[in-house]
Amino acid sequence: AVCVAAGTAQAAAPPVKIGLLVTLSGPAAVLGTQARDGLELAIAEHGGLFAGRPVQLVIADDELKPEVAVSRVRRLLQSDHVRFVVGPIFSNVLAAIFRPVTRSGAILISPNAGSSVFAGKQCSPNFFVTSYENDQVHAVLGEYAQSQGYKRAFLIAPNYQAGRDSIAGFKSRFK
Repeated sequence: AVCVAAGTAQAAAPPVKIGLLVTLSGPAAVLGTQARDGLELAIAEHGGLFAGRPVQLVIADDELKPEVAVSRVRRLLQSDHVRFVVGPIFSNVLAAIFRPVTRSGAILISPNAGSSVFAGKQCSPNFFVTSYENDQVHAVLGEYAQSQGYKRAFLIAPNYQAGRDSIAGFKSRFK
């Protein structure tokens, strides 16, 4: 009877709600589509379960627009009641949704965007990046240039968080 009751209790467990917020429209949609397809495949390969509970995936398109992302992530948190937000792909969108997600108590898992500012003083115990910090690769390049004896370097990067992180990473090791 205990085994049957335990099985019934597990079967009645509420689903784990995961919100996926990635770019699914415009030219950058290829990246968001790959993230969505990969997460759906991982869920399917685990029988649709997370820690023995069914997974309910709620998908939202951030349109690569920070203001749209904030609106959609608030809907995921407040209306859909997700406990995990996976995304975004781009650092400018991450900057916009970081506080609304982490302050809500939900877990934010970034599959790509790795803004370096959230790794220091602004770090949150509810934030995880599965790729890298934006400044890491460029810090190695700065160290290499320094070790080769280069005296000057000309740096150019896109004017958004990932670009600024890239420049800062290079400068952190190149004197």
